Amino acid sequence: MSGLPLAARVALWVSAAWRAGAPTGGALDEALAAAHAGVDDVVGDPRATLDRWRREGERFLFVALPRPGAVLGMPPAAPDAVGAALDCGEAVLAPTVGGLLVPDLRLFGPAGDQGVQVCWTAYPAGPLPHHLVEAADAAAASRGLADAVRVATRRLEEAGGIPWRALERLGPTGDAASLPGGLDPRAVEVLERAARVVVLASAGLAGEQAGAALDAATSQGRRLALGALAHAATSALAEAANACVVDRDAQPSRGAQPSTDR
Repeated sequence: MSGLPLAARVALWVSAAWRAGAPTGGALDEALAAAHAGVDDVVGDPRATLDRWRREGERFLFVALPRPGAVLGMPPAAPDAVGAALDCGEAVLAPTVGGLLVPDLRLFGPAGDQGVQVCWTAYPAGPLPHHLVEAADAAAASRGLADAVRVATRRLEEAGGIPWRALERLGPTGDAASLPGGLDPRAVEVLERAARVVVLASAGLAGEQAGAALDAATSQGRRLALGALAHAATSALAEAANACVVDRDAQPSRGAQPSTDR
């Protein structure tokens, strides 16, 4: 799915496999392979951590997409764990038993023939507070995203033009086929829409950095609007992904100790 972070794909695919009754074995391997589509080399052993979380009673996975100044959705964790997640901008977390898996994506190989490598590292972390698990809501994510698009459209017009047309009418990307089956279609629609907005806002920011505007004031106005939009869309993406997998019947492990897996 274009624009969907690797951590979100892993959370969605593994949660779906667990929900279907495949805690271990080939079905989980297939889910991980689907989540890693487009990745050429996997370093580390995320499967071992996922298996341990499942044995400890985890029923679904969440994604966190932290960025400087916005770490909402991250569980209690040591500074090195938070720093690693901030560096790559994403993490898979076990919301009820505690623990983090952080992917480090890199290109390898000669120019013109490069592949993508991901190195997974497990960090100890506490569980998320119960109210944050229950707060994952696709409708709220949709409202927040729509508001952000409207505000960004107005601010871009005031700054002196929009880098693309009809931002407020963005539709699904059509990539839902790359997601596991059985997900709430409303949450998937928000997920796709948020991913598309992130891609477009990032493209707009790249264009401004290349000197798209005719003057510094216009460029600054556009960058501020596009940056705020990218942040809002990233938050909506994470909330929609978590709404896709949350099991309302699962109870958090009260007093669970942080994982010591490294």
